[in-house]
Amino acid sequence: MTRVFDELRVAREVLGRYVNCSADDLAFVTNATSPSTSSPAVCRWGAGDEVLATDLGIWGV
Repeated sequence: MTRVFDELRVAREVLGRYVNCSADDLAFVTNATSPSTSSPAVCRWGAGDEVLATDLGIWGV
């Protein structure tokens, strides 16, 4: 299981460089519903914060 978390950390670092932000500011989620219900409650949103999402429908997976 540790390898999975290591790989996800590396992926966040690579993505962070691509979108010009810290890996600590990125999170991978299992589906589109879970972050839409939990992130507003646990994140400290501020001016300039953004959410990156795709326009793929459920059949686009």
